Amino acid sequence: MYPNLTPTLTVLLGLALAVAAFMALRRPVLRRLALRQIGRRRSEATLVVAGSVLGTAIIIGSLIVGDTLNFSVKQVAYDNLGPIDEYVSAQTVAQGDQVAGRIQRLRGDPDIDGILSLRGDQAAVTRGAGGARKAEPRASIWEVDFTKAAAFGGGAGGSGLSGPAPGPGEAVINQDLADALGARQGETLTVYLYGKAKDVRVARVVPTSGLAGTGVGAVSRNLFFGPGVLVEELVDIGVVHAGEAAGRKRGQDVRVRPG
Repeated sequence: MYPNLTPTLTVLLGLALAVAAFMALRRPVLRRLALRQIGRRRSEATLVVAGSVLGTAIIIGSLIVGDTLNFSVKQVAYDNLGPIDEYVSAQTVAQGDQVAGRIQRLRGDPDIDGILSLRGDQAAVTRGAGGARKAEPRASIWEVDFTKAAAFGGGAGGSGLSGPAPGPGEAVINQDLADALGARQGETLTVYLYGKAKDVRVARVVPTSGLAGTGVGAVSRNLFFGPGVLVEELVDIGVVHAGEAAGRKRGQDVRVRPG
């Protein structure tokens, strides 16, 4: 449970046993008195033993609960960050463009071994129709360059987004979203993005790890499009002008990984 404390606890246990053995062997009067008390006061002896066992169980239980909570918190960081060391975000499209432009200046820094920009938003995602319909009201929708994402974090699959980019009308979802909707590869989902329903085919389901698990909280239900999909939707609702769309392929959320 706490391997760093094992030597100390072993030494303390050894000392306690050594003292008890010394008293039992070298102090016969104390040994006889102790055994006599156990025989004469059996109820009290039983209560002492039961109390010691209960106290030990409570201490061990609290340590187990503490370890479980600590692991849960750390595991969220592993799932949601993966190869990401620094996370920079902006709340608006304009701020995201400015932040991404400034972050790009670090690309030649020898202490930085990877920079990747994503644009993201939240939307409802449903699967099925009628009474069998399942919905995730707050899924995270991202657009990302899958070629760059696959290489992010050393290219060893740490990003969670290795593989080809989804084609038109397709999306990649992570395992958390797939579990919430009961979705599988090849099925069709409906994304309610910016007030419009958009049907997309699940190109594949990826593990919730690294970029594929990015988000806040223990559960990150993510859906990924290729570059430009969110920008096109923003153009349709008038948030971004068509003439500016080509220059806005950088992300609203920017992630930087220092070496």
